[in-house]
Amino acid sequence: MFDGVHAGHRHLLAQLKSVAGERGMVPGVVTFRSHPTCVLTPDCPVPLISTSCERETLLRAEGIGRVVMLDFNDELRALTSREFMLMLRDTYGVRTLLVGFNHHFGSDRSHGFTDYHRIGREIGVEVVLATEVPGAKVSSSIIRRLIAAGQVEKAGALLGRPCRLEGEVVAGRQLGRTIGFPTANVRPLHPELILPGSGVYAARVTVEGDSEVYGAMVNIGWRPTVNSDMQDVTIEAHLLDFSGDIYGKKVRVELPARIRDEHRFPSVEELRLQLTEDVKSARALLM
Repeated sequence: MFDGVHAGHRHLLAQLKSVAGERGMVPGVVTFRSHPTCVLTPDCPVPLISTSCERETLLRAEGIGRVVMLDFNDELRALTSREFMLMLRDTYGVRTLLVGFNHHFGSDRSHGFTDYHRIGREIGVEVVLATEVPGAKVSSSIIRRLIAAGQVEKAGALLGRPCRLEGEVVAGRQLGRTIGFPTANVRPLHPELILPGSGVYAARVTVEGDSEVYGAMVNIGWRPTVNSDMQDVTIEAHLLDFSGDIYGKKVRVELPARIRDEHRFPSVEELRLQLTEDVKSARALLM
């Protein structure tokens, strides 16, 4: 999936570019447009770190010359490893295949590198085994767990960039402005992406049509002090040193650090006092 294009993926991509360079070939990546669980377990698909468009952009930024996005459908999942390799050879011109050290493909998933190497010799595709990323284990699953737990600093370190989300600013209940902290209520543009766990975060926000990057304090969660039913998760961004109307604008929110957990305060006044401290913390973390 190359979801997130994280440090482990970049280790693999570096090997790919090296192998391609030695052979005078174009480095390419074969991946899926949507996660296979959308077909295998449609009632509980895996939440993603990045959209297919973002993944392609990140892959090309790593120097990958060609990105093939396959649809994981019934026809594709029925292919054996031999049939899959033949499809790559005949449809996409693949002549050398770099396989991840623990990767399996094809409906005959009991096959491994030895089998792929043998099949490759038989059909004219060189198969090369990639090495494992050195040091601590890195995977998209680990990063998803970190993001879901609100550990955006650790997730960002594995991704090589801050966790981020994109959304549109929509009308909210406008309670923040009554206590001196007006917020932009952000509705995610990509509901298939995983959201960081509830809490208050230091953030950097880019507004559509504005080249400025604004520091911000962002709350993700249920707003327990002012929301009695606690049914809908909201994303509310208080932009620092900003005044203006951004309703209907698209925003990109980067979350480099977490400030604190979300919790209920005895009164709105105590919430206001805590938000004052949160703004100070956000400024310090964003320096």
